[in-house]
Amino acid sequence: MERYDIFDDIQDENFDRITRLAAAVFQMPIALVSIIDRDRQWWKSRVGICDMEGKREHAFCAHAIMGEDVFVVEDAHTDERFTDNPLVTGNPNIRFYAGAPLITEDGFVLGTLCVIDTRPRDFSQADRLLLKDLAHAVMTEIALKEKEAQAKAFEALSVRDALTGALNRRGYDKEVPETIGRAVLTGAPMHMAVIDIDHFKTINDRYGHVAGDLVLKAMADLCMTSIRGEDRFYRLGGEEFAIVMPGVDIDGALLVLNRLMAQIRRQQVVLPDEVLTYRVSMGLTGLKPNDNLAAMYKRADQALYEAKGSGRDKIVICEKQHKVA
Repeated sequence: MERYDIFDDIQDENFDRITRLAAAVFQMPIALVSIIDRDRQWWKSRVGICDMEGKREHAFCAHAIMGEDVFVVEDAHTDERFTDNPLVTGNPNIRFYAGAPLITEDGFVLGTLCVIDTRPRDFSQADRLLLKDLAHAVMTEIALKEKEAQAKAFEALSVRDALTGALNRRGYDKEVPETIGRAVLTGAPMHMAVIDIDHFKTINDRYGHVAGDLVLKAMADLCMTSIRGEDRFYRLGGEEFAIVMPGVDIDGALLVLNRLMAQIRRQQVVLPDEVLTYRVSMGLTGLKPNDNLAAMYKRADQALYEAKGSGRDKIVICEKQHKVA
């Protein structure tokens, strides 16, 4: 059930279309896509019922999922399994029920597509085959939803750096041009900082690559929890990172970066035998008219180069130096 992630999901017109069709074809007042778990049934789609869920112990569908064929109760009043069922003796006053199990490709039963009437009914073999076909259509929709969810999850993973959890270069190349385009179009301010960990090669050489990885992760964790909610943090490669800050002027960008720089200076990375500290350098640039990603990165990278060449552990604004106290 967790794999398909369909419990308590929003209503979906693709499923509603099938339940409306089932109700119309069989001329039934109630049609449901019913999903069953350990304790309850939840109606992914429903016609003729206002409630969203019910108890499994009372569910006709709990019987239907026990087999592969269509489960039919032509008259609940004469079926000893259901004569005292509260769904029969009270609302919705079920007399007739037919449910086709929703079976996955690997044989797991998720629930049923069922039709219900308040009077006794016959249900022919042709009716059973048709209900089974409609249940298959429901499973096709469920499988499509699963594939869409898997694709989104894969896409989310594909733009994340495995070590640090930051957005990676692919995410940067995909997202930042869109952010720049929106800012250029609306005239909103935007700033980008490129960040490099100072003397990172020395850290790797002296303490080992495991320690280097711990520094990368610690720095990324700190950045991701310190930037504004609308900002985006990327690992561009190695020890180089970027922060994209839409909708913020130079003073706002410096406020974010100065706060981050101060936190980095205080951060300690705990190794098995000692505690390690580190520093970073930053290059900052703002959006210009008709700007693009390559031009913004080039300016920020030039400012970063200036920061590293003039003592490191500082922020340099493109063509203007700003030393953090």
